[in-house]
Amino acid sequence: MLYFNIMENQTETSEIIRKNSFSPEKPDQYGFDLGYKILPLQAIKKINTRSAQGLGNEFYSINKLESMYVSLADGLIGIQDGTLRVSDEIIGDSAKYNYSEFEGSPSDHVVYLDKSARPVQHLVSGLWDMLSSEGAQEPEHSFVNIDKEIWLQYMNVPINRLQNPKPSDYDFDKMDQQLLKDRIAQLRAIYLKPQDIDKINEEDLSSCMNLPTTLDGKRVLIVDEVESSGYTLKIALELYKRAFPETSFATAYWASPRKISWTVVENDGTESREFAASWVPFWYDADTIYGRGIGDIDPIYSAQSDDVRVRLGKFLLSAPINTKTPTGFELITDRRSEDTYHDLELLIKRFNNGDVLYKPNAQREDFEERAVSMNGLSNMSQYIDKLRSI
Repeated sequence: MLYFNIMENQTETSEIIRKNSFSPEKPDQYGFDLGYKILPLQAIKKINTRSAQGLGNEFYSINKLESMYVSLADGLIGIQDGTLRVSDEIIGDSAKYNYSEFEGSPSDHVVYLDKSARPVQHLVSGLWDMLSSEGAQEPEHSFVNIDKEIWLQYMNVPINRLQNPKPSDYDFDKMDQQLLKDRIAQLRAIYLKPQDIDKINEEDLSSCMNLPTTLDGKRVLIVDEVESSGYTLKIALELYKRAFPETSFATAYWASPRKISWTVVENDGTESREFAASWVPFWYDADTIYGRGIGDIDPIYSAQSDDVRVRLGKFLLSAPINTKTPTGFELITDRRSEDTYHDLELLIKRFNNGDVLYKPNAQREDFEERAVSMNGLSNMSQYIDKLRSI
């Protein structure tokens, strides 16, 4: 099924032993010579995608970028296998979590929020065998598209505040309550058990609220890729809690970059402050749908699917990038996505080969042990020297 397609681990076996030395082959400073196609563009941009708005011009070499991406994935792997115990406030740009309901226990299922968290899942899966605790099983996962702007419009937020809404704008009570009930039922229907999926009326999903689901009684982690306003993850969490009252939920960001802010002057002269993340992952581009391996929500396309779950979730599931034709739909080749996943595979391969410095998540209890042993070093002084060298 499209929705529950569980990606296989990218490493061949859990018995893989990482080469015990970090020794990059002295590539050019940006990394194109290594075979990367678009990841080096982030180095060229000095990682700061919004430098024009006043943040400094910090330079990241390709080696530092590689190490950072692995470190961010390491945080998610640690929370998913139950070994990472952290507070809500995390040092630097690393992941930020809120999972007090099942801290120290592994996740049973992970929901990655489309579109930009889809490449995060691929990276986590590819690094799982190398970075997870011994014997830990990678949780099942699913993808759901919770478009912040769509949901804020449901709440009657003005268009000029969709990117940076006021706290008072976020209010499920401002929504059409029948529409809210429908979306909650649609979300639950996606996870119905196979023996029940054909029992429901696709035109009236109210009955699914009384049917069991694959998430009942489980610990479910909801992941977004980068913390910015925080509303996407906030909306997703509220929807899942309402759809699955018997489930425990936690949330996590793959990365929580520093914030930048600026003043906006309205036509009436009033001023307000707006905020945004200081950088975004290399696969994200606000100006194009391409690059993440999936398209936007497309109810017309999804309504034609042979997969009942896709039809039921047509307002919540992403669709492949397509164009309408006289006879139906034609899928569009996404070359940028091909480059994205090529670069992720290359990063995974280089890490597994010992060509990327492993910088464990700062909140790992065994940080020093991992930093030394997994980089083939003898002590922390050597690790610090390696860290400075990139």
